[in-house]
Amino acid sequence: MILKNANYIDVKNGRVITQTDIQIEDGKIVKIGENLQANDYIDCSSKLIVPAFTNAHTHLGMSMMRNYSDDLELQDWLVKKIWPFEAKLTKEDIYWGAKLSAVESAKNGVCAVVDMYDQIDSTARACKEVGIKGILAKGVLDVAGSGSERIDIFKQNYREYNSDDIKVVLGPHAIYTCSTDFLKECLKVSKEYGGMLHIHVSETMKEVEDSKKIIWDDTCRILGFVGIFRY
Repeated sequence: MILKNANYIDVKNGRVITQTDIQIEDGKIVKIGENLQANDYIDCSSKLIVPAFTNAHTHLGMSMMRNYSDDLELQDWLVKKIWPFEAKLTKEDIYWGAKLSAVESAKNGVCAVVDMYDQIDSTARACKEVGIKGILAKGVLDVAGSGSERIDIFKQNYREYNSDDIKVVLGPHAIYTCSTDFLKECLKVSKEYGGMLHIHVSETMKEVEDSKKIIWDDTCRILGFVGIFRY
């Protein structure tokens, strides 16, 4: 495959290279030059070739909830609408929601995502079928108990689905759904399984204000106390 007359971004040197041919074999760029020949080619004279994008925070399985109960404060939206909705979802529901999001990602030039959701198996399956890479964070919390059970499920997910294209990591949801002791446990476990954490931080002003009132400090300082920023 040749991308003929392509314009591409030279990321290292910060410039745009114009009217150049790019040869691709087995999904990899093997040659860049002029007047490259092949039977299979695409005229890219009006196109700009750029590195694929990475979406650094997604909830792929939630595509079915778009426009579901808008214009609410985050906490009301979660507690009154989203969490009750999610409680009824099956693994197959999450698979189809994740697959729709993965297809949309690929169509818009996103080749990799950092996702946080439940049912890692469903999301991993969707990503593999579409052909995008993923850092998939198993969402965990202990606000309603069962924190240890959730971590055990994460360990099982890690053993089953961690690979070159899919990285399974631990995803403590947020400081308002995870106790400081649980966050410390997540930090400890993450060092043994992949060396990475994914967490929501200061999503709203209310979270920041509540942190100061209820706990004793803002979100980032609490995470610093737990030791996450020293990791």
